[in-house]
Amino acid sequence: MTVIPFVQEGIKTSSGANSLVYAISNAAQDKTKAAQFLNFAYTNGDFMDILNWGVEGADWVLDENGQATYPEGVDAQSVGTHNDYGWAMPNQFVGHAWAGNPIDIWDQYRAYNAAMTPSKAFGFVFDSTVVADQEAQCKAVEDEFLKQIAFGTVDIEAKLAKFNEKLYAAGLQDIIDAKQSQLDAWLANQ
Repeated sequence: MTVIPFVQEGIKTSSGANSLVYAISNAAQDKTKAAQFLNFAYTNGDFMDILNWGVEGADWVLDENGQATYPEGVDAQSVGTHNDYGWAMPNQFVGHAWAGNPIDIWDQYRAYNAAMTPSKAFGFVFDSTVVADQEAQCKAVEDEFLKQIAFGTVDIEAKLAKFNEKLYAAGLQDIIDAKQSQLDAWLANQ
């Protein structure tokens, strides 16, 4: 496989920044305790290591570079816990990086994130309540066509034309217009 980058640095978008957000539900019984837990989760390296790597000494140990690695006699097949899913956890930067990564991997990630070009719409979030019915209808159309188109089991040109026709009949233009209107208003206030 060959990867061909189209841009030097990433594009920072609202959906990218908001795709994995830990928050306090408005239905939380004790919002103060929930906030205390989130603060703990975002700032405690030991907690991040437990979530990501498991129990220190049993599932992982520190190597000579200060990175997490398997203890002697343990590997990917025999380890009890090993998520390696730090990017989806509250704050991977407070835990230990896994051995094999550059020693300065967290600094590299910070530099990469800081160099991202923000979208002109970064910070804008569409309120789709005004077109909820149209979104539901478009989702039903998507469900009808997606697998056939994605797997290429049909004449793609003809199926895409029918797909688009049904999307617009379901209210796609209403959704586009509502989002554009909200985006224009948001941009005017920036």
